[in-house]
Amino acid sequence: MTLGQGAYLIAVLSTGMVSLLCCIKRPAEKLWHLLTAIVVPFLLANGLYWHGAWQAKEAMGSTAFGEYEMWAPLFLVPWFIAGVIPSVAAVLFLRVYIRKMAQVELPSQRGR
Repeated sequence: MTLGQGAYLIAVLSTGMVSLLCCIKRPAEKLWHLLTAIVVPFLLANGLYWHGAWQAKEAMGSTAFGEYEMWAPLFLVPWFIAGVIPSVAAVLFLRVYIRKMAQVELPSQRGR
């Protein structure tokens, strides 16, 4: 997997997961949303990168694992950033959207 493919995959997956997690949790919990937008891309980037390392270790032995350790920052940092930026944007968008939807009066409640 190339650097760009991994970044795209992490961005799409983390944005989707963060959006779902933010909709499940109450909208007033700002800290939860921001932590989710940081933790989810971190976990996805690490999982994606080290999954390849574990496969290489099984196939080629421990020498390939050492190379993965040396290259890790060059892949993990861009993938993490590629996941954090759209995740934070999704959190901010959802907070505004949920707040606006809470203020909108439903047509069935107007006559009461």
